[in-house]
Amino acid sequence: MRDTTRRDSALQIALALLLAAPLMAAFIGGGPVELDALTWARIGVLARAFGRSVQLGVTSAGVAALLGIPAAWLLASRRVSVLLIALFVLPLALPAPVAVSGWVRLLAPSAASSFALQNPGTAHSFLFSVYGAGIVLGFGLWPVVALHVWPGFARARDASYDAARLYAPPSRAFFQTILPRCRGEILAGLSLVFLLASNDFATSSLLLVNSLPVEVHDQAALGKYSVAAWTSLPLIMMAALVCVLMTQPSNDSQASIGNAARAHGRTGRGAAIVLVLGLVFGFLIPMLSCMHGVLSSGKALSVSFDAGAESLGLSARLAAAAVLIAVGMAAARIVFWPETRAHAVTSAGLFLLAIPGTFLGVALFSLQLDATSILSGLQQPLAWMAAGLALRFLYVPLRLADEAVASIDPSILESAALLGHGRTSKAMGVVLPLSSGHLAAAAALVFALVLGEVPVASILAPPGAAPATIWLFGQQHMGYDESVFALSLLLGVTTAVVIALGAWLGKRAVL
Repeated sequence: MRDTTRRDSALQIALALLLAAPLMAAFIGGGPVELDALTWARIGVLARAFGRSVQLGVTSAGVAALLGIPAAWLLASRRVSVLLIALFVLPLALPAPVAVSGWVRLLAPSAASSFALQNPGTAHSFLFSVYGAGIVLGFGLWPVVALHVWPGFARARDASYDAARLYAPPSRAFFQTILPRCRGEILAGLSLVFLLASNDFATSSLLLVNSLPVEVHDQAALGKYSVAAWTSLPLIMMAALVCVLMTQPSNDSQASIGNAARAHGRTGRGAAIVLVLGLVFGFLIPMLSCMHGVLSSGKALSVSFDAGAESLGLSARLAAAAVLIAVGMAAARIVFWPETRAHAVTSAGLFLLAIPGTFLGVALFSLQLDATSILSGLQQPLAWMAAGLALRFLYVPLRLADEAVASIDPSILESAALLGHGRTSKAMGVVLPLSSGHLAAAAALVFALVLGEVPVASILAPPGAAPATIWLFGQQHMGYDESVFALSLLLGVTTAVVIALGAWLGKRAVL
């Protein structure tokens, strides 16, 4: 890869600012802030909610570290198959309402209403607490740590590690040789998990944890959009700070995911056991619990599965539209910068992912109101919704586009240049086709993540058009019956099928 020129850097920064600019509409498009309502008691409530958000982030990051770091070592220690990577992604892609349905079914099978589940002294009261919610989030977010740390571990398995193995047992060589050299990757993965858990709304709301994103969503539900935006400010500032620190270019050459996949060697059974536990707790237990909830109801399966089928079809169409937008933007990034990383643009995508989803939804809803007041032809709620969902998860295809560009052998581009191909010709004829595997994986993951998104969809969904997760989210607050478990099972199965299809397409593209 070549170094980024000043012109490219300026263009990337301008594009990053353009992506983040719509967020300002949340502060100025929802009317004046009612300062009289901001009493000391209200400030205390928000401060305690922010503290619970931090607790969620810390707990989730701890669980993700315990599962993700050994899993990353397993990836870096052997030749990696596409199937193994797809298995890694399943807990991350599983929608949050589905995971909550599974754990509630397992720990509180006789629950009639979610609001009756938090009674102290009951066997399941721990689940409906800040630590229970943090653990559930950690079970779903540990792949973030694994995928961030994997390239660093693969790069660190060099001659120095082999030399350490000659004089020390494997565990000591790992802790004294590998971990110190991969501090940056570990910190980046844990920081992202911390942000995602701190800004989570769906799991916190369903498990009755009054975190700051829940407070933000409550204000937005009342139509107090400016209040919701200003309430989000501590989380937004925290996300901005962490995103800037995470996306600083490293002086050490980073191994791309594509290069890391070629690293292999021997590893102990411990890492494999941890991977199995991560898959069991992050995907298998919720899915089996939802299946048991459907089968044990005693009602006809056609009745149970019919309740949310229409909303699932709407979700699939929205997810497909979001994939076209997000992956199309990533493909355009490859065409414009086929030989360099786009740190500023990727940072903007990371920021959109890390901030509270309700804040992004409020910003886009304010823009939608302004746009339709100027030109009635822009009144397309589902189009705005698809665009908002695409922006929410734009970081995924942008990050994989960066990895695709980094994994291409420079000699291929040099040969294309010697044959007379210019920058655009190389991008369209060489880099973009070689990146198709990464883009296929990005499309599958974005589709799955959009299926499970709650806060953006809840703000932008027009009346009478509720996606599957919004329908499920509303039903879960009223009770956990067979229709809730049936739709949860459908969403989980759809997620697994999409991830498997993306892995197959990615493998075909590489071959």
